[in-house]
Amino acid sequence: MGFSYEIQYKKGVENIAVDALSRTASAEVLCLAFSVVQSDMSDMVRNSYTLDPGLTGMVNGTKTLSKKYQLIDGFLRRKGKLVVGPD
Repeated sequence: MGFSYEIQYKKGVENIAVDALSRTASAEVLCLAFSVVQSDMSDMVRNSYTLDPGLTGMVNGTKTLSKKYQLIDGFLRRKGKLVVGPD
């Protein structure tokens, strides 16, 4: 079974036909695309609301939210941007 072959390197533009040698394994791509971030930043933002009486009132519902503010999933937003307390 003697095969005769020659391997030639071609730069990106010259390499029109993509073959198996120039592809990344799908498992490697999957590992690059999936990551888990563990952070306590969301808890820190929620805790920062307790340092400002106005923000605390808006989050607890004791103070009426103006049209500019929204409470979404426990986070206060002003004009769509996240509000962070004075911490």
